[in-house]
Amino acid sequence: PLAALEALGIAARARATEARIVAITGSAGKTSAKDALATVLSSQGGTHASVKSYNNHWGVPLTLARMPADARFGIFEIGMNHGGEIAPLTRMVRPHIAIITNVLPVHLGNFDSESGIAAAKAEIMEGVVPGGHVLLNRDNPWFELLATKAHALDLTVTSFGEAAESSARLLRFSQQADAAGAEADILGERVLFKLGTAGRHQAINALAVLAAARLAG
Repeated sequence: PLAALEALGIAARARATEARIVAITGSAGKTSAKDALATVLSSQGGTHASVKSYNNHWGVPLTLARMPADARFGIFEIGMNHGGEIAPLTRMVRPHIAIITNVLPVHLGNFDSESGIAAAKAEIMEGVVPGGHVLLNRDNPWFELLATKAHALDLTVTSFGEAAESSARLLRFSQQADAAGAEADILGERVLFKLGTAGRHQAINALAVLAAARLAG
């Protein structure tokens, strides 16, 4: 059944010739980033996204198989708890844009070190189509390692965070009781936005969402 499901997913991806595909991974925040990006892109055209956190070896091909042929955007969450799990999934999804929200000591029991987690997250780049983009958290200590991998694969790196060098940079953040407001520079454009949730980390992920929307057209 799994092999059949994978074949269905691959066939659905092959017929989606007009869709812009985004894949998201990270130690934290990938589901909320996926949902936020789906909210943003759905106002621009038919958008298909992973249900809940269907991000494993069953959930990813199932989400692919369900993608309508006329979808304009496809958003796929890809997770892992061991090395080698993301690579085959991203090769099925073949995203134009990959996002790594962050690298944190999550599932550390299955890895020798945090650098092993970073390497596992970097697998998402292996399926990005030629000439594609990868969005990386510049504030994360593993940014340089991930950027080096992206450049080796001839991918364009777009960074996000509070660091001055970020392509999508958080300039101002205001926290309310259950929401937040922010100002950011998104690839050279000043943007004011509100978040219906609390937390500075959500604003950081929102930078990736807005940058991905720009890159997706």
